[in-house]
Amino acid sequence: MTLVTISIWDYIDKFKNHCYKSKNWKVYEGEDLIQVKNKFHKFVWIQHVRPFTFESMITNPLCAIREGVSYRTVRISFMAWVLPQPPAAAVLRLFEENPDISKWVALYDLSRISRDLPACSKLNETKSVVFQEFERFLSNRCGIELEPLLESRTTDHQREQTDGV
Repeated sequence: MTLVTISIWDYIDKFKNHCYKSKNWKVYEGEDLIQVKNKFHKFVWIQHVRPFTFESMITNPLCAIREGVSYRTVRISFMAWVLPQPPAAAVLRLFEENPDISKWVALYDLSRISRDLPACSKLNETKSVVFQEFERFLSNRCGIELEPLLESRTTDHQREQTDGV
């Protein structure tokens, strides 16, 4: 018997194909970028997200896209970080310390896939139709359920504050 492992890249690639065929959204070849009307939705897949990398990308949300033989730069409207490992605590603190980030940046921790656990985690408070569709796609087509990422961290933080009083 041969085990087939699906990588996070495969999920994103299948999702982009779904968006193009089922939703008729503009999917940019060679970029993990989907355009719906005048909004650009960017997927970032990275093995280990470092706080400096994360912060520099969200403070300068630009992306060069190819159009024929030339390129143009667009401002990213929504950005989703899709991670094969849990995010660093420092990255999560950035969300806690700067709540406005949550309005346009989502975080998906898909690390549990490799351990065959039933649910993965998400932090998505954006109004991105693409990210909402990504969550439905993961659930309906891939059998991956998503639970809130910061729920346990927030509860632990509240417990620490009341214990310290």
